[in-house]
Amino acid sequence: MSNYLIGDYIRDTRLRRGYTQEQLSFGICTTASLSRIETGAQANVTKLAPSEKVKIGTRTAHSATEQRL
Repeated sequence: MSNYLIGDYIRDTRLRRGYTQEQLSFGICTTASLSRIETGAQANVTKLAPSEKVKIGTRTAHSATEQRL
């Protein structure tokens, strides 16, 4: 996973879990924004990535701790 872009990771994980872009982006960002993130056209994902990780079940231990607070 050395050259794995965040957009590729989000798209691959979303597809493996069976989510559409509409389902994943609901309540987080617009479908168009998620599409741009997945294709690499939008680089600013720092505010979106933790929410998306929780939604698709790939959150980190750090974000799991934040969820309990």
